Amino acid sequence: MLFKNELSIFFAFLALTNPLTTVPLLLAATEQSTTAERRRTVLVANVSAAIILFVSLFVGQAILTAFQIEIDAFRIAGGLLIASVAWAMATGKPSTLATSGGGRSAAVVPLAIPSLAGPGAIAAAIELGHAAPGIGIKGADLLALLLVCVVNAVVLLGAAPIERTLGEQGMKVISRVLGLILLGIAISGILKALDHFYPAWGGS
Repeated sequence: MLFKNELSIFFAFLALTNPLTTVPLLLAATEQSTTAERRRTVLVANVSAAIILFVSLFVGQAILTAFQIEIDAFRIAGGLLIASVAWAMATGKPSTLATSGGGRSAAVVPLAIPSLAGPGAIAAAIELGHAAPGIGIKGADLLALLLVCVVNAVVLLGAAPIERTLGEQGMKVISRVLGLILLGIAISGILKALDHFYPAWGGS
């Protein structure tokens, strides 16, 4: 069984959602937005991520089965999306997120999914639901998952103070560095998923 108690649920989902990797995406998506608009984007992104995780918890396996979707195929799609954003950040090109509708259009994709509620978090939610189907899911389990969403929101709301502290030039440097890191994360996820379809690549 993947989860032994509520504490393991909390730390597992906090690591899987990893809000720190979403900060550069948020800043890129809301660089032309006001403080209030950025806060609304954070709210929508976190509520959307929470809905995705809770839906995955209760009916995720049924949805994947119904549409015949493999989680590794979903991981490749999410990795490609993150990679496209990371490439723009790393090369200093204008963000398509900021020039095509602003933060609100990016709140669900890619901030909520696949950044916060990515394939790993969705797969873990499906596993948790599979281990305790239906009413077997405890209230404490749901509370642990909800607390993760709250922590994510707090971290993302702190993105603006970080931006003010570093200044414009500092943010450009950080954005390019984080873009390279995000690109590496995205490619690693894609390669891991491809290893499922082509196991010979991994030497297995």
